[in-house]
This record gives sequence, structure tokens and C-alpha cells, in this order.
Amino acid sequence: MSKSIEDELEERRKILGLPPDIDKSVLAWKVLDGHPLEAHERLFLVRLLGPPGLAARLNWQKRKGKPKSSAAMAKADLIAQSYIFAKTLFPKAKRKDDLRKKVAGDYKVHPSYVDKCVKELDPARRKEFEAKAKVFAARVAEGFKLKAVKAELIES
Repeated sequence: MSKSIEDELEERRKILGLPPDIDKSVLAWKVLDGHPLEAHERLFLVRLLGPPGLAARLNWQKRKGKPKSSAAMAKADLIAQSYIFAKTLFPKAKRKDDLRKKVAGDYKVHPSYVDKCVKELDPARRKEFEAKAKVFAARVAEGFKLKAVKAELIES
């Protein structure tokens, strides 16, 4: 049975050690009803409502724009993994743009986002993906060799 994309992203979020995304409306109801908050929810509220000097004391740097959500970071990790696997499986592709467009189409993102995901990937994570891709490519090649041998045996 194959996993749904939500299950895959949740598993990847845990692997990357990312906190769960915060639903602001659910958080508001939790506060109003007096339910206990998780640690990452309390930290979110402190950052959102805290005094201006608090960020400086805690060495928080302000980032321009909105930070990526955990789901977006997990999806970017999945896109980078798919591109690395495709590049390993098809090393003789005429143009790398073809692979990039294929992966972008699979995840319904712009091809430049695939490049961005691969560039922002942690070097250790990239090496891990490349090693797994090489093992996978070797297994695929073995499978094709076995099929060819079986076909020859059937023919003779």
C-alpha cells in the first residue's frame, strides 16, 4: 500500500526535525478555552506578541518575508530528492532541463523552484540522497539484467 503525500510529508518533517505547522485559528481556540499549549506553540506566541527588545535578547534575527512552513520545507526536501534520483537514473539525459521540467511537473511547481530546492539542500542530506540514488540505480540495473536473462532463457 502506498503512502499518501500528506503521510510522506509528515514523515519527512519528522526526519528533518521540523516543528508541526501552527494553525492560528486552532491556537486561538486553545488559548480561549484554556487548554495547555505545546512548546512550539508557546514559542510562536512569544515571538508574535513579545516586546520588541525580546527578540534582540534572544538573538533572533528578523528575516525578510515569511518563513517557510514545515510542510513547505518537507516538500522542498522531497523535490530535491526526486531530482537527484532522476539525475542518477538518467545520467545521459540530453539536457538537465528536461529532468528539471519533469520533476517540476510532477510536483506542480516552477522549474526554477526545483533548482532552488537543490541549492538550499543541506550538503550532508545531499550526499545521503546521492548515495541512496546510486544504490537504487544499481538495483534497477540489476532488475533489467535479470529480465534480459529471463527473456533469453524463455526464447531458447
